[in-house]
Amino acid sequence: SLSYFDSSGKLQTVSVSELTANKKTSILAVLDKYTPSCSPKHLPDFVEKAAELKAKGIHTIACVSVNDSP
Repeated sequence: SLSYFDSSGKLQTVSVSELTANKKTSILAVLDKYTPSCSPKHLPDFVEKAAELKAKGIHTIACVSVNDSP
């Protein structure tokens, strides 16, 4: 399962199978949302290329991060 905050700030949970069912999905992972070398370099590239990925048939782009810090 993956959890995320929706636009109203409410925590939502979705299973990976539900997220990817019958659609092309790109899932990337970063080590930690505060890692200086990973998040600022990799995530903006995906945001910048989102329209291009969507044009190639990618329906969902998801980023996974593990973080124990508040």
